[in-house]
Amino acid sequence: MNSNYMDDKIDSSVGDLVVSQNNVEHVWSCIYGSLSLGLLIILLIEPSYGSFSIRTYCVLNLLVFTFSFLFNNYILKLNILSLPQVFLLVTFLYTSGLLTLFAFGLADLYLMVTWYDEYYAAIAIKMIMMSIFALQFGVCLAAFHKYSNQNIQEVCIGEKFSDDLFKLGVIGFFVSISILIISTILGSGYSEMFQSGYTDFKATLKGSDVRFFLTALSILLPVSVIIMASGAKTDKQIKLIYIVSFISLVAFLLAGDRGGAFSLLIALVFTLTLIGKKYSYAKIIIGAIIVLILVPTIKDLRRQPFSEVVAEGISLVSEKSPFYRAFSETGASFQTFLGTIIIIPEIENYRYGDTYVEALSKIIPNLGAWKLREDSGSLTSWITSYMNPYGKSGLGFLQIAEFYVQFGVVGIFLGFFMIGYFLTKWQIKCEIGLSDRRWVAINGCILCFLLIWIRNDIFNFIRPAVWSAILIFGWTFFAKDKHSYDKRNI
Repeated sequence: MNSNYMDDKIDSSVGDLVVSQNNVEHVWSCIYGSLSLGLLIILLIEPSYGSFSIRTYCVLNLLVFTFSFLFNNYILKLNILSLPQVFLLVTFLYTSGLLTLFAFGLADLYLMVTWYDEYYAAIAIKMIMMSIFALQFGVCLAAFHKYSNQNIQEVCIGEKFSDDLFKLGVIGFFVSISILIISTILGSGYSEMFQSGYTDFKATLKGSDVRFFLTALSILLPVSVIIMASGAKTDKQIKLIYIVSFISLVAFLLAGDRGGAFSLLIALVFTLTLIGKKYSYAKIIIGAIIVLILVPTIKDLRRQPFSEVVAEGISLVSEKSPFYRAFSETGASFQTFLGTIIIIPEIENYRYGDTYVEALSKIIPNLGAWKLREDSGSLTSWITSYMNPYGKSGLGFLQIAEFYVQFGVVGIFLGFFMIGYFLTKWQIKCEIGLSDRRWVAINGCILCFLLIWIRNDIFNFIRPAVWSAILIFGWTFFAKDKHSYDKRNI
């Protein structure tokens, strides 16, 4: 009886400790959420150019990102692989990579940014900071109800539908690779890339019917790898996933698509953690850095001796260093946001959601006039027509710029607030546990395309996300594999 009493006391103490910890999180969430809301109101009321220099704004922007990441990690207990943290880091890379170099005096915005204007640059940077405050406000509001501090890597998912998903992933991988190889043999796809480089390759994509090649590379290939990972149960299957993942990353990098490779890598690691695989922070960071620097390194190896490329890579701050170029090239998307602010609403009006309506209409597969369908409505094509009308390749776009195009500053606030809120709720659901492996696959696919959307427009998110969901649920609808739940260590 005394033993039971002591056990009850211990359970009560543990419960009190968890409640106490959650109360601390609630208090800090309220404090930071209130501060974020206050700063948001200030920026919404007066988003114009103030008395600070551009470099000062860049430093402040870096501090906002850094503090937000540390707050989420140490106060809200959201680790580096949690959905809000991953989104925050990738957003920083694409919106503020170049700004960070400028903050440390390693880059000149005037020389590196098209249409550079100090007045609008200050507004753009303040809007980026505002977007992070909106994101954090949503994160804090969702985390206020967070009742579990369980690490995502400790959650075990049952094996229901695992065999069928693994088979689907293997089939999809071989189909996508076959399409890429056949397209290249027939003279399209990678052929131009191998012969003339990335710029002419992008020009080929704009001037040819490459629907099958692009669908295989940008949708079917990453979806197949993630689905395969979601169905893994054995060490042998995990090793096979590592092999096909490496092949897939090479396929992206050969096409110059560092964003696709980077997003796939993160989504793949996230998916494997959901089924119980564990990775150290060191491995995650090293893998991400390798992917980031590979594209400029591959370009250099095609033009320079290996010894010169290695020598330049050793100097981290050299303009030819792959580390420097990784930040400057990914962060160069800032210029599309700057250009968007200059154009709207002075030259064109806000779109008030028209882009989202068109994106929904393009969920249906394009079996007809490919040229008309692919070129119309794309915000990447729209901004390129203004800022680089005679260029062979596009400039890309930014998610924050898309929100601004639709509804202005209010659009940025609402867009990032909702992303912060729903990503945190989604994270909590993952920590509690998902019902079966189909939802693991869906989560991985959506995360992959959500990260791609950060440096693109919504066309690159809606259609792939819906197609992957239809593929997963359609395939498993006829599945015979309905294993009962059990815990499994990989």
